[in-house]
Amino acid sequence: MQYIEILNFLYSQILHMGNHHRYKNFPFPRNRISLENAFNRLKNYIEPKENFNFVGHRLGDFLHYPKNVNEVEYIKTYKGTTELMQKGFNDSGLNGLELDLRKSSDGEVYVTHDEIKNELHPDSLNYLSNNTFYKFINNYIDNQYYKYNKLFIELKVSPKILDIETFSLFPDTLNLTEKQLIENIFTILDKALIPYPELKGEIKKSISFVSFSKRSLEYAFEYSKDIYEYFLIVSTNQFIKKELSPLLYYTPFDENQILAIKKADWLTGIWFDPFHVDNLFEIFLDINSNREKKLKYYVSTYGMDFNELLNKFKSSFRNSKLPVSGMIFDII
Repeated sequence: MQYIEILNFLYSQILHMGNHHRYKNFPFPRNRISLENAFNRLKNYIEPKENFNFVGHRLGDFLHYPKNVNEVEYIKTYKGTTELMQKGFNDSGLNGLELDLRKSSDGEVYVTHDEIKNELHPDSLNYLSNNTFYKFINNYIDNQYYKYNKLFIELKVSPKILDIETFSLFPDTLNLTEKQLIENIFTILDKALIPYPELKGEIKKSISFVSFSKRSLEYAFEYSKDIYEYFLIVSTNQFIKKELSPLLYYTPFDENQILAIKKADWLTGIWFDPFHVDNLFEIFLDINSNREKKLKYYVSTYGMDFNELLNKFKSSFRNSKLPVSGMIFDII
């Protein structure tokens, strides 16, 4: 078992390095003007659904978003997450924000991207104490952002290279810590909603969960038994995964994944980066033709050059536009 854990750790570090490599160059769009321009250009191939969401990846401000609190030199570059939320909703032209949650060894849940280590510098601890998920969600409710905006909470699951019990490569499984994170998230949400009994339904409808892991979303759905929405992130915007997907990792929208999506009646929608997908119109229309609850589709615009993304849609376009409920942007 220890050998498997070492393999999984090494694999996660490779993906982590690849993810950081990608951010040396920021693809278009980057700000409100280019966001609107991107939407207008893509409208030739998509049908924007009602209540279309412009979603800011990492609270709509990559440069100031907390990514790695384990390295103290980065702390001074991070802003408070409630401040980033206020900027995203009030100034950046966004009506949706994506954020990451991590559980610390103290059991608290914080807004930050990378896994939190046990030994932290006092500056890191101070930053985390001001950026708990509980404080964040209370600010979201107090400012009544739920009335016109949406939160997309990514459920973080560490990549795994091998499941020793089933001898399957790259299994979609959850460990105890990942299950506890999901459970703690709903405990915090329930606590934050106690003062608002008449608004519970409206607030919950404004909160969605996204993940690369179908199992994490399914676990959240089964655990919460509530009205939140759940979106599977298909394909990837990570550098290493992009390069290795055809050889090692996985092929997005293969026969097995499409079948699993069709059967997941609880699933609300898909976030997708079409880097590896050439016939996306046919795939998505086929999936929804077999579902009573039609999936909502969100397009990640930042995983590839925007002109390349447009060409993906153009090459797949036939006679009807693809219904799309939102677009996700990396904004500086």
